Amino acid sequence: MVDETAERNNLSDEEIEDFLYENYQDKESTEYIVDGAILTCTNCTIEDQYIKNEMNPSGAYEAMTKYYYYAPIDESIQRSDFPNIGKKALGRLVVTENPAAEANSLKHATVTDSLKGRNIPYFGNCLRAPDNESEMSIFSAIHNEADQGIEKRKEGSCKYLMKLESEWENYEIGQNFLSFPDDIKGQQSGITMTSMLFCRHGGFIYPVTSGQVKVEEEVEEEIVEEVEVEEVLVLPEVDAANPQSVKEFMWVYFRNEGFSEYAVAGILGNVFAETGGTFDPGIISEAGYYGLFQWGKGRREELFARGKEYAERMGMPEDEGWKYVQLQCEYASDEYYIRTEENTGWSQNRLDLGNGIVILGTKDKFEEAKSASDAALVWALSFERAVVSKTAYEKDGNMVYTELQDLETRLREAENIYIEFTNRD
Repeated sequence: MVDETAERNNLSDEEIEDFLYENYQDKESTEYIVDGAILTCTNCTIEDQYIKNEMNPSGAYEAMTKYYYYAPIDESIQRSDFPNIGKKALGRLVVTENPAAEANSLKHATVTDSLKGRNIPYFGNCLRAPDNESEMSIFSAIHNEADQGIEKRKEGSCKYLMKLESEWENYEIGQNFLSFPDDIKGQQSGITMTSMLFCRHGGFIYPVTSGQVKVEEEVEEEIVEEVEVEEVLVLPEVDAANPQSVKEFMWVYFRNEGFSEYAVAGILGNVFAETGGTFDPGIISEAGYYGLFQWGKGRREELFARGKEYAERMGMPEDEGWKYVQLQCEYASDEYYIRTEENTGWSQNRLDLGNGIVILGTKDKFEEAKSASDAALVWALSFERAVVSKTAYEKDGNMVYTELQDLETRLREAENIYIEFTNRD
């Protein structure tokens, strides 16, 4: 935070702390960030950069071959409005989940608006070269494509090196941060002009403008009144070896994600069936499916990648990270929301209920379920994709299924879990 502040305001080391305390309490610095805010990164540039494509066995880089990467420029941003930005790339923040908290019809950002390529744009070229074999392999693959990967090189190197933390950091100087309702994550702290997002490849992303054209004080007061929402539950400690502990953690986690009680019970009813009632995050089936949600080929590779990154941060064996309960919950939540928007997460499966009734397993049908068993049915159909192919038939070019695996167990346990956690029957 201090380094970024010095850079933005051309300060010497001796001047930084005084500046922070004196200036980060003014109206502009405490202004909340909204959709469309202009961002940049301390380690980005719009100038061409080259990436070497070879690493010798000792791990040292070789200069035998190098390819230039060409940073795209966001033409919607007038760079002349920011004379002190130099050669840095600029991009716009995208906020999609906060319709209940707006400033002049612009959605407020929260600390969780931190997904690369979705909330956070790519910033041209990174000034830091790849610093490990895994990163180098990405560029080697690009350089081996037709015409040395020229189309991907036109997108800049930042896209392939960006590794963002899960949340923005708020720098608190005599300021209490307002919270805003986020459709996905629940109640979350807002971010201001003093906030930063750390990239693990090096560099900090920070706002150049808040995105607010002008917010009158009476409008700000109205926003404060609007954002009063139910309290977010505190996540309990989880004992991965205790099924009840895992179940309680998952209930709180997915309730905090904004899912209804019916929906969460439906999810947990499916986890019961997928794990044989063990709620064991480290379970591996004989068919090679992994974890609480029994991820298969294609989906489990992402789970392993996240687990390896987590293990590196926590100093644990890299093949153990994927077993972390919260990591698996976060991955399932990301699959649900992100891949739904991309139309790749929910398979849109159809189920024949008999008597001419065929349902489509959509996100809306899951979220609007009127019972735990209804939610469990849709989750099994479209998220778990627990379909039985041998009895399926084709209609109007679409496959229609008539059976789901262990459906009775999924529905029964969803209802039991709903009663257990709500004390209602």
